[in-house]
Amino acid sequence: MLNLTEAIAGTVRQSGFNIKQLADKTGFSENYLYRISTPGASGCDLTIPRAGKLMQITRNYSILDVQNRQHGFLRVRPPRSRVNHLGQGEILDRLHILHLELVHNLRLFFPKPTEKNRDAATQSLYELACFVEGLRKRVNSDWRQLELDLGA
Repeated sequence: MLNLTEAIAGTVRQSGFNIKQLADKTGFSENYLYRISTPGASGCDLTIPRAGKLMQITRNYSILDVQNRQHGFLRVRPPRSRVNHLGQGEILDRLHILHLELVHNLRLFFPKPTEKNRDAATQSLYELACFVEGLRKRVNSDWRQLELDLGA
């Protein structure tokens, strides 16, 4: 499991850019990037706004993952829409099952926030969010079809 210093150093090293390119993209000095990417270097702090900029440019969010783990938060990917063709009863059953799985995994995670429990809770939350996003799109589509049918 990474610590924050290792996550920062890894983000800089694995960015796909050399230090000069990364300095140009972030607006940070090359010296600053060298210092934050050297574990054990002193006199250099990465502020939250700078960490955000670095993660956004490198598309590496391991710094955020480490901070979330340290402070008991979960990071969940935005849901992908999954349009489904289930009947009303099947929709309610699926929502009920997804909700129960999420509650179960959260009950495991909060008293014992291990990486395994965090991953299970995050996955359950993501699956529920994807299902709800699919339902939202389906409802919007059904309303548009109804408007067309009624000639509105």
